Amino acid sequence: MKRLMGFLIALGFLSAAAGCGYTTAGALPSNYHTLWVKNFENKVQFTTDVGQSNYFPLLEVKAHDAIIRRFLFDGHLKGAHEDSADLILTGVLKSYEKKPLRFTDNEDVQEYRVYITVALELTERETGKVVWTEPSFTGEGTYLLQGTVSPNVAGSEQGAVDLAIQDLANRVVERTIENW
Repeated sequence: MKRLMGFLIALGFLSAAAGCGYTTAGALPSNYHTLWVKNFENKVQFTTDVGQSNYFPLLEVKAHDAIIRRFLFDGHLKGAHEDSADLILTGVLKSYEKKPLRFTDNEDVQEYRVYITVALELTERETGKVVWTEPSFTGEGTYLLQGTVSPNVAGSEQGAVDLAIQDLANRVVERTIENW
């Protein structure tokens, strides 16, 4: 048993020394240094078929600003004005959805998942060449309803919206930098 354990430890060290291929460098071509994120257009349907509000005010602005903050935090691309940026990211807010995720024994909704979907396009400013396009890029967040769980773990729809926006921003930066 000691021999087997020693062998496994040695194998682990050899694997670590050989490297696993992971790098913090992105897949972004070296000629891209700056980015302009245009203001997002809002095409969300404001009400559902039953007349319920299905929208949060300024959602497109919050998504736009979160994406910019995430790019700044990432550091691979610097912000620039539209007329001097290497890349331009355009976005259209397509939908905001809230769907039941979990139910109580009485079939009351206990948890919701919020989805924010945008259409995105990244282009080279000088050539107009499309680097990538995503017609339905989604961020999501969840929240538990108060009264169905302890107040310490209950959340709010606004909190889930904030999580969904942050998730969306993370995914956009990953898509741009790591080209997954």
